[in-house]
Amino acid sequence: MLGAAGPLPESIPRKKPLREMGVDSFMAVRLRHALQDASGERLPASLLFNYSTIEALAEHLTVRWASARPAMASLRGSEIVARLKDMSEDEAQTFLAAVKS
Repeated sequence: MLGAAGPLPESIPRKKPLREMGVDSFMAVRLRHALQDASGERLPASLLFNYSTIEALAEHLTVRWASARPAMASLRGSEIVARLKDMSEDEAQTFLAAVKS
């Protein structure tokens, strides 16, 4: 899912609620499953409702993953978004695997 359509365009607002960008509950479940598959961690069903913007989601996942992975502690969510937006799907999966280890 990450990078499936290419790099994340600059025109996608990081602070706009995902619901306002057309993300419905089905899409939220699919994204959560993709993040779980990529990270190997179980994520709460309410993930995208609790962290309803790209920026908030990235910040939350950074803190969550950094607490278990000290090497990631220095990265902010916005830095992870910046890195992910320029990656292919394979590169993003490799990056997320590194985050998880």
